[in-house]
Amino acid sequence: MLDTMIFDHIVADDALANSVVAAVRNGSIMIVTTHIQEDQIAVISDDKKREAILHIPRAVVPTTGFAWDISRLGMAELADDETSATIERIGQRHLPTVKDALIASSARDRADAIVTDDKTLQRRIRREGLNVKVLTFEDFRRYIVSR
Repeated sequence: MLDTMIFDHIVADDALANSVVAAVRNGSIMIVTTHIQEDQIAVISDDKKREAILHIPRAVVPTTGFAWDISRLGMAELADDETSATIERIGQRHLPTVKDALIASSARDRADAIVTDDKTLQRRIRREGLNVKVLTFEDFRRYIVSR
C-alpha cells in the first residue's frame, strides 16, 4: 500500500514510473490504496502530476476501520475494538493523522507492506506494534529497480 506522497516520488522519475507500471502489469507487484489516497490524488492541483499518478494501476480496497467525516459508506469496514483503539492512538484524534491511521490499519489487513516517508507515521506504527512491514520510498525504489 502506497501512502499518497509516494505516488509523487514515483511520477517524478519517468523511468521509475514506467518500471512500476510494468511491474504491476506483469504481476510482480500489486499496488493497493484506499479511498483516502484516491481522494487525496483527486484534488492534486497539478493536472500533469495527477494524470501521471492516475496511470499507475492499482486496486482500491476498503479501509479497515471507520472514522466519522472521513470514511465513505461502502468503502470502509468496521474494525474490532483493539484495532479501533490502535487507530485512535495512531491518529491522536487529528483529521490528517486519523487518515494515516486508517491507511496503516488497512495496509496491515490488505497489503504486504506500507510504503511511506512519513517519519511520524512510521514511528507510530512501530510503537503500536501494528503488524505491517514499513518501507520507505527508497526501499520501494530499490525493490522495483532490482526486478
